[in-house]
Amino acid sequence: MVKRHLIRLNSPKTWPVKRKGIMFITRPNPGSHSLKTSMPLNLIIKDMLRLAPTTQDVRKILQNKEVLVNKIVRKDKKFPVGFMDVVELPKIKEAYRMLYNKSGKFMLKKIDAKETAIKPCLIKSKSLIKKGKVQLHLNDGSNFLVDNAAYKVNDTVIVNTQDKKIVSHLPFEKGYMIVITGGNKVATVGVLKGVRSFKSSQPDDIIFSTKDGEFETKKKYAMIIGKDKPVIELED
Repeated sequence: MVKRHLIRLNSPKTWPVKRKGIMFITRPNPGSHSLKTSMPLNLIIKDMLRLAPTTQDVRKILQNKEVLVNKIVRKDKKFPVGFMDVVELPKIKEAYRMLYNKSGKFMLKKIDAKETAIKPCLIKSKSLIKKGKVQLHLNDGSNFLVDNAAYKVNDTVIVNTQDKKIVSHLPFEKGYMIVITGGNKVATVGVLKGVRSFKSSQPDDIIFSTKDGEFETKKKYAMIIGKDKPVIELED
């Protein structure tokens, strides 16, 4: 059974919130993202965007249909918003994408209107279903049926959140750009140079380069984000 509340001191390290203060903090509902990889709308509106001083004020904003997440109106203050999700505020004509900063904490990157309809998603797994169709299981919990078997685990797909369709495919291959989503190089953007495979009991490492040199990190922290340049705006 999922607990209704979360003790502030026990909140994920990715949350940019004060550790001292009111004992309890809003717990996001189970859904498209896990507890560690998401934040509830209540904290995003109140603590990150500072658009409301209290949870009661947040409820009013949400009930007035003033907040969209990936082009869908959300009215639940506990709705989980995770990495790469887009939060739109039509009333004040602003939009933000949820990213990680260099400290490994969530941040909101202000984006242009043209970017609000696209969302990069990582293929976590895939399965073969009836009539030769392939079902892709993405990191945000969504699933897509495709005919093309070229889609592989760890590839990235760019999803149009307006019509819920895949608009492009970025393979996990050398020469493509990546963004690091964890570890001591989190939020770093570089070019994938190769993969070092170990025994089945050990995770693979990847080698990537930036203007500061070559580095290694766990493969699970690497997400393809473009060919010659990122398909979205990332942290400055």
